[in-house]
Amino acid sequence: MTKNIVISGVTKGIGEAIALKFLQSSETYHIFGFAKTAQNTISNHYQTFKADFEIALHPYSIKEYRDIYNQNHSLHIDSVDVQNRDEIRQFAEKLNKLYQQTHILVNNVGIYRTGSLFKESDEQWHELFKVNLDAAYYLTKYLYPTFGKGTHIFNICSVASKEIVKDAPSYSISKMAFYGLHKAMVQELEPLGIKVTAILPGAVHTDSWKDAPPAIKDVILPAQDIANLVWNTYHLAPQSMVKEIEIKPLNF
Repeated sequence: MTKNIVISGVTKGIGEAIALKFLQSSETYHIFGFAKTAQNTISNHYQTFKADFEIALHPYSIKEYRDIYNQNHSLHIDSVDVQNRDEIRQFAEKLNKLYQQTHILVNNVGIYRTGSLFKESDEQWHELFKVNLDAAYYLTKYLYPTFGKGTHIFNICSVASKEIVKDAPSYSISKMAFYGLHKAMVQELEPLGIKVTAILPGAVHTDSWKDAPPAIKDVILPAQDIANLVWNTYHLAPQSMVKEIEIKPLNF
């Protein structure tokens, strides 16, 4: 059975790692994702292996994608500005016409910003909430008609969803709001047979840490670990419900 997966922020970091994990499977998945810079990625690194298999390739992962190529899989990437509600709605409406059910939704897109709570710009505050909270709310809302028993939603929250991170208070508040949205999703969707799982990672090797020294990068979480958690949780027994998973780097 072909299963449909939707991933926001799919072209790098955690989103890309999750897409790779499912594309390595012998099962059949159609992945629909978006990112703000998808068009630039495609124009620079786009390759088509077969007419029904199109994928945006990063220079460092071209070999990985070739190795996991399976003609039964597909990955389709759109350019969507997640701060624009209409673009999210248009993306979801297109999927509503393409298939009847979303089997997996990964609300992954997010940004990290530092600053002082009352000295940062108003624009930064609103940007954090539009990306870290509103994007997940509207994507889930607009895809709701495609949810059914067996659909599984993964909300990529943060350890900051429960505790304010020093020098990043607004980021933490936006992630706390996202965690609140997650709990509301569980309350509303679980009775419908829809699973909702929050993953709350500590520091993960993504673009947020791209300028960190090598010694730091070697001790923070690899994005593949988050992908493995999503994969393993999705493949639990139908009656098993994991509401949240917290994962942190060892001694970090």
